[in-house]
Amino acid sequence: MRVWIHPEHIRGCLATQDRKYQMKEHPRGFLFTANDNVVCLTGDGRVLDGREQNLWVEYMSGKSVLELSDMIMWRLKA
Repeated sequence: MRVWIHPEHIRGCLATQDRKYQMKEHPRGFLFTANDNVVCLTGDGRVLDGREQNLWVEYMSGKSVLELSDMIMWRLKA
């Protein structure tokens, strides 16, 4: 698995998948890749896959960091 945080690497993912990308102070994000699978996550916790899931909200609701990282790994295997 690779994790990308540099704007050059995540710009395409955010520009095409995040409806809030044009915000003046966009929180940027993270790009997780494994094989040919990609998970794009914004800096404010939104997973950009159409499920409206927010990892920050889930963390604040009690999910552990391990549970959240397992979720990302599971999506990369899907």
